[in-house]
Amino acid sequence: GGTDFLLDAFTRFGKSFDAYKTAKGCNTKRVLVITGRPKVKAAWKRDLDHIDFEGWRFIDSQTTDNVKFFEPHPGSLFEEEVPVCEVIFASFQGGKRAESRIAQVIDQDIDMIIIDEAHAYFSENAISFVMQLKAEWRLWVSGTPFKAYDSGMFNGETDTYRFTLQDVLREKASVEKKLANGE
Repeated sequence: GGTDFLLDAFTRFGKSFDAYKTAKGCNTKRVLVITGRPKVKAAWKRDLDHIDFEGWRFIDSQTTDNVKFFEPHPGSLFEEEVPVCEVIFASFQGGKRAESRIAQVIDQDIDMIIIDEAHAYFSENAISFVMQLKAEWRLWVSGTPFKAYDSGMFNGETDTYRFTLQDVLREKASVEKKLANGE
């Protein structure tokens, strides 16, 4: 029933893949991924190559001039392939050119915003920008969510999925036990 959710997961957990699975589970058609680390773009793009995301389209705002979600063209002579879901990847970095491209998404309807490396976005300006976007859901993703919890936006119970190092160790022990038992 909420709007903002936190994915608090251990490093190398697969947060981008899990964020896409969350978007898919919510039946999204328009997803905006915002990051302050443009170098993670390859990982976000690669995760869409998985069979679970067949028909999804990745739009790189760093290389695309017109950063827009699909809009059918009425009266077009050609049948247009409608993507199952579109993901616009945008970065807060890159100076004036990046600002103009990310500004193109402000007035678009977005089903879900995924804020990658969310711990970097708990300044007043960053939160204000994210909140002005028209989105049904916001998924804040972080491996170091201390600022997220300090912000008061998340109660850590009903609005948070947490996977910690302790969970990794518990899962590893469980798998080792099953293997030892021949399962």
